[in-house]
Amino acid sequence: MKQLLLLSLLSITSTFSLFAQLCPGDIDIIEDENLTVWDIEANGTQIFSLAEFQGTIDIGGSVYFQDDFGFDARGLVLMAHDLTGGLLWSQQIPGTSFFTTKPALTASADNVYVSATSIENNNAEHHFKILEYSAPDGTPGWSNNYIIPVSSSNLPFGAQLNPHEAIIDVTGRLIITGAYSGSVTIGAPTLSTTVGLSETFVMAVDQVTGNDLWAVQSTGSGGRARAWTIEEVANGDIVIGGHFTGTVDFGGTSFTATNIDVVNPYIASLNPVDGSANWVVGMDNDPVGFNNIYDIDSDDGNNIYFVGAFNDNIN
Repeated sequence: MKQLLLLSLLSITSTFSLFAQLCPGDIDIIEDENLTVWDIEANGTQIFSLAEFQGTIDIGGSVYFQDDFGFDARGLVLMAHDLTGGLLWSQQIPGTSFFTTKPALTASADNVYVSATSIENNNAEHHFKILEYSAPDGTPGWSNNYIIPVSSSNLPFGAQLNPHEAIIDVTGRLIITGAYSGSVTIGAPTLSTTVGLSETFVMAVDQVTGNDLWAVQSTGSGGRARAWTIEEVANGDIVIGGHFTGTVDFGGTSFTATNIDVVNPYIASLNPVDGSANWVVGMDNDPVGFNNIYDIDSDDGNNIYFVGAFNDNIN
């Protein structure tokens, strides 16, 4: 049975659920095959985890149910633990069924934020949700719901939008990135892709109010462009990383691969005030391969470090 270990300042996650064991070293093991953890965040005093589930689960006496609806529907549950692994609270995320390709989770000292997309109205609509919860007790705060008409999509399981990672910058902007396909209106701007293809999106909302601040997208994809990771560097700029085919372009700042059919990695730097591009750097792999950037970090000197995967060779 797979396990979730919640350690002081260290979290190791996999599939987990329902009953708890006390272990040496302030470790709490929670077990069940019915839960799969997708993300974990810590705010210094608490550890938050976002998990997918099906059927009925019992978390510390709180019972949650996810109806199958005849199409293998999946729910999301948010949990908070203290640094010794003790369960503090849990909340089921409202929605009919969620796409669980790495939904996004981030936290501050006071609040925790979930970004995920659900299937609604017999798959006529996908609802991209951003929700705030109080960190101490899980009380729901503001929530945003962006309704996306269902059309052709090359994202996993036909999703119209997948948020993959979120951060809170030093000015209080909640910034989310991922991938989308079709047409989606986020605040004032409407983002759109070539039919059936995908592009990267990056958006910012006010952490306190949830008000939309800005949203930008990549263009030029020959099939797919996605962002998997986001980081704030020391100078305040936002850096995202992921993969693309053909060209990755943010507002005229672009990189074009030698072979437009190969999936290549990229990194882009954006201005946190309005999402405008500072620079875009792509990597080129030819003739074959699937290449991606999965995580980014930086240091006080604004140097950027990343990890990813590639096949054959990379330039």
